[in-house]
Amino acid sequence: MVFERSLVFIKWPSVEKKYEIFDFLDYSLVKDIPHFQRTIEKEFIVSQQVIAEHYAHVRTLSSNAYEDYMATFQKYPLCVRVYLGETGMCNAIRKIVGATDPAKANEGTIRRTFSRDSLERAIAEKRAVRNVMHASGSSEEAEVEIARFTPPLGELKYFPFPIS
Repeated sequence: MVFERSLVFIKWPSVEKKYEIFDFLDYSLVKDIPHFQRTIEKEFIVSQQVIAEHYAHVRTLSSNAYEDYMATFQKYPLCVRVYLGETGMCNAIRKIVGATDPAKANEGTIRRTFSRDSLERAIAEKRAVRNVMHASGSSEEAEVEIARFTPPLGELKYFPFPIS
């Protein structure tokens, strides 16, 4: 069996609901991926270099969103977790998280359930969309992101879900 990893993080201001959001993700994910492992979530403020690398693609799309990310992530912690599971896990997580624009995310997804924001409102207010969390788009992207976030995460220890 082939395994893949996925990095997910909850963004400000949703970090205060981290346990509820991670429970939502875990209990939804187990329906598609019956056996997976995840690390304990860890909260930390990300360095400016990590933010710049992670959101480099946003800079070309919207300097306002990029600057908002730079300012926000230097003030408020992210809550990060890494998942390990069978092939297809990254896609399953992305489906549960929902579309980038919470207003266009399907009912029952994390972004539709936990965010009241929209991309349209964020553009009008010249800021980044408050879409609750990030999830790796592919296993290849996950490996790059995990390497980028590993120093603050420290050694990755995985725990099975569901717990027997």
